[in-house]
Amino acid sequence: MNRKLEHVQKLASRGTLFAALLSLCLATGCITPIIDLGSLGQVSSLSEVTIDEKGTSKVAMLELTGVISFEENGWSFGGQKPSVVSRLHEALELAARDRNVRALVLRVRSPGGGVAASESVHHLVEMWRTQTNKPVIAYLQEVAASGGYYVAMAADRVIAHPTSIVGSIGVVMPGINLAGLMDRFGVEDQSLTSGAFKDAGSVLRPMREEERAQLQSVINDFYTRFVDVVDKGRPELDRGSVERLADGRVFTASQALEAGLVDEIGYIEDAIEVAELRAGVSNATLVTYKEAGRTAANVYSSFRSDARAGDGPTTEVNVLSLGTGDASSIPMGFYYLWPMALPR
Repeated sequence: MNRKLEHVQKLASRGTLFAALLSLCLATGCITPIIDLGSLGQVSSLSEVTIDEKGTSKVAMLELTGVISFEENGWSFGGQKPSVVSRLHEALELAARDRNVRALVLRVRSPGGGVAASESVHHLVEMWRTQTNKPVIAYLQEVAASGGYYVAMAADRVIAHPTSIVGSIGVVMPGINLAGLMDRFGVEDQSLTSGAFKDAGSVLRPMREEERAQLQSVINDFYTRFVDVVDKGRPELDRGSVERLADGRVFTASQALEAGLVDEIGYIEDAIEVAELRAGVSNATLVTYKEAGRTAANVYSSFRSDARAGDGPTTEVNVLSLGTGDASSIPMGFYYLWPMALPR
């Protein structure tokens, strides 16, 4: 044991304190190779990063990237990263508390996502805009479809990149029927339900007409909500025009501009300039927020018993990315989503 301690002292003297502590714990059995780094202490979740320093006034830029979901995003040493909704909630709070932040640019790069998650992000952006009375400019980059476009409707002005894909206004419920495959291998569905519609949409058998009608009524309800949001967000379009455009199709930036779904075509610099003009400032400093560990606890954080919000080591990300990224398979549910944008 004395030799082990001497070895630890040598490692520490060379500046490798972490390696020394790790060696000591492994030698004495105080930890197993599976390490809970959350116990090393709490870290701040987000911190401001200056992208372009100019004057005292600031324009905050956030990025909505990937599939919009309540699901936690990926793996880090501190555990699962927080969801898009949780991170956006905290970032908007930071921007709201900073009196020098005079406007917000939301860069959207998303094919959409879950109905509830897309609605929640739209709600948070809209609430920030109304409570702070500061302008929000939505900048639509590669893809801003379905739920991504839904979120953009909370902005004061919508600017599309010249080659962006916009639209896909509508709802999808993915589903397949494996009954024929099951028959081929002699497999039968023996599910028990408490009601006729409890297993509606099951992949194990053909869908009955009454089930199809009931599920379609849910889709229609969510669709009406989507149309309501676009109708409110594009006041220059009448309801009939919105409904004609809301058949699920996607538009190029120029088509979207002609249809009235966006206000102008431009680049991110144009969106920042419009934000400054709307805020009545010039030469504003452009800032964003980087991630350092887990998101601090809020109403949108994970409540899993094994996910302790606020714990974890520092893991920096240059630009706040508000999405779950890869989604090659989609669980059954209702989505404001353009499936064509997902990896196959």
